Amino acid sequence: MTQQTKPYRAGDQVEALKWVNDDTREWYCARIVTNGNERSTNTTLKRSIHTNDNDTHLHGKKKIGNMKHEEDNENENEHEELVFFVHYEGWTADHADWIGISSIRQIMDEEAEEESEEEKSKGSSSSSSRRRQQQQRRRRRQLKYGPLGKESETSWADYRTFYYSQEGLSLVKHHTGLVQDQRMLWHDCPCHSQEHIHPERPDRINAILKALYNDRLLRYFSRLRSREATIKELVRVHGLLHVGSYCPMESMENETDHFITESNLRATDTTTTMNSNSVLSVRELLNQSPSETPSPSSSPPPPTTPASPNDLITTPKNIISLRKAQGMEGGKVVKADRNQIRKQRRRFSSAAASHAALNGTATLVNPPQLVYEMICGELAIEVDTPFHPLYTSISARLAAGSLMELTDQVVEGSLRNGFALIRPPGHHAENDRAMGFCFFNNVAVAVASTLEKYPNTIKKVLIIDCHGNGTEKIFYKNPNVLYISLHRWEHGHFYPRTGAPDQCGEDSGEGFNVNIAFNTSKEKPTGFDAAEGHPDNIGGYQVTPRGFALLTKLTKDLAEEMCQGRLILSLEGGYELEPLANSAAACVAQLLPAKLVPDSQLKYEGCLRSIKPNLGAVDSLYTVIEIQRKYWHFSNELLDPSFRFLLPQEWRAKDSISIRPKRMVKPMKITAVQGY
Repeated sequence: MTQQTKPYRAGDQVEALKWVNDDTREWYCARIVTNGNERSTNTTLKRSIHTNDNDTHLHGKKKIGNMKHEEDNENENEHEELVFFVHYEGWTADHADWIGISSIRQIMDEEAEEESEEEKSKGSSSSSSRRRQQQQRRRRRQLKYGPLGKESETSWADYRTFYYSQEGLSLVKHHTGLVQDQRMLWHDCPCHSQEHIHPERPDRINAILKALYNDRLLRYFSRLRSREATIKELVRVHGLLHVGSYCPMESMENETDHFITESNLRATDTTTTMNSNSVLSVRELLNQSPSETPSPSSSPPPPTTPASPNDLITTPKNIISLRKAQGMEGGKVVKADRNQIRKQRRRFSSAAASHAALNGTATLVNPPQLVYEMICGELAIEVDTPFHPLYTSISARLAAGSLMELTDQVVEGSLRNGFALIRPPGHHAENDRAMGFCFFNNVAVAVASTLEKYPNTIKKVLIIDCHGNGTEKIFYKNPNVLYISLHRWEHGHFYPRTGAPDQCGEDSGEGFNVNIAFNTSKEKPTGFDAAEGHPDNIGGYQVTPRGFALLTKLTKDLAEEMCQGRLILSLEGGYELEPLANSAAACVAQLLPAKLVPDSQLKYEGCLRSIKPNLGAVDSLYTVIEIQRKYWHFSNELLDPSFRFLLPQEWRAKDSISIRPKRMVKPMKITAVQGY
């Protein structure tokens, strides 16, 4: 393997190993995007290696769990290996990855190669020396690029100049963070069907990265390494039995011994009575049979009062019997029969055995709740939430851990704000229940971790959401978390059917839960499900990227005023790829330093066709105010019945497109973008 003769710098062209399938890595041309060891103040690497001994580049899908590639074993101390974030030339942005220096080799330019050959010929004329020279020349002629081909050297030279400029050093590296991980793309419906495409699919991440790439925004982010959430971190907001349903048994046994005892195992369950000998081990506690799960047809309706994170948790086998199953997309509820469940388990057990034969180990997770049949024929949780027994667990733990990693960087002052480009989402996941495409509540885990780790710095947290019933439930009694949700409600007939305006919190958390619930499709909630293009059963609204950008700008201004600008965006919903990507890119642009964002994106003036909410929206807002005035002070002007919630007059476009004659618009020609 060619050893580096000088430190790699941003923009340098190298050869880097890339996974091309589950078993094989090949050398491809790549560009150094950033050096993970450059920032001495950045503790991301140390925490990432300490809490997760998996290196991203060393994971094909058949190398999962706690495995390491043989190249790792060559390093006596993993902490000493340099890591780089690389972009593979000719591949889309979602293929970029963190890799170790042992997976990178230099590409000599022609002049350096000639000098090297002259020096070698002076020192030796042996046949072995000549063979090495020939191999170097052959390798240069055979450089491999992705399907998009070689990228512009001028573009990458421009990136290098920007990266080391004063602007890049002072603003970008310590301003806005971006965390992602290819392993979050592994979570998918096992059918991989092109006919029945599941809404929450890996393409969501790819589409957003493509939009950021095309807008030339990727160069402005400080890239962070991801990590997995630990069991201890997850059980801050989730019951142990819930976490055990979606994590490998080996992880549960290895990670819980030092903080889980028999007494608090029993304390997590109030639905059963245990004697002193009833719980023998974590494995026994979590070993639930799907055949014991009652049919959802006899289930009573869900409870109307959300529980706090401290409430005792039900066992997995009783979760479905306590509440009526409901899918995010609606449709018929189909319970799989025992034979179908056994067939899938055998299928993935065989796949795991094959992985283990090749690599020595494999991770297989079969949640007891995986008992519903989707339209594609695969099994699901809560009617329409797919789960891949081999890959979903790692993706879900990475999503939660990555958001915590970004949050730590912002709280510690290494970054001002950031965007967690993560999946699977989390805001529908309750403390004891996976649903709505969510398994672990990423935001709740990060908030609980922050309040515990930084009690002197962070005492209060504001969460703005488009109704995450799980997040609401987890913090329903917590006075240190203000939860505000703007969402479509339809008087309790829209998923997840909770989030009523009069649900304001309980006990010491009363008044810290604010549901701004709308009831007609002309009103506007905030989540990416509300972006234009989504079907009525998932979103049904027409919020534009510009609208999302304005909401983000308002929130950023509030963060600047209240908490030194500490603000984190985390991807939750949004399933139509084009509106999702455009809306996410518009929001994330607002996080960047003002001098890096076009003025037109930072100004409110003249940006709206109308500044008048419709009557339905006004009625909904009045309802919320009447309920919340018990807990919050509102101005007399706002309480006046004639108040119409008008936006500032100067925000209205002077030459509004709503009064112009319609004309045909020619499709915009998009120029291909190369480089960061």
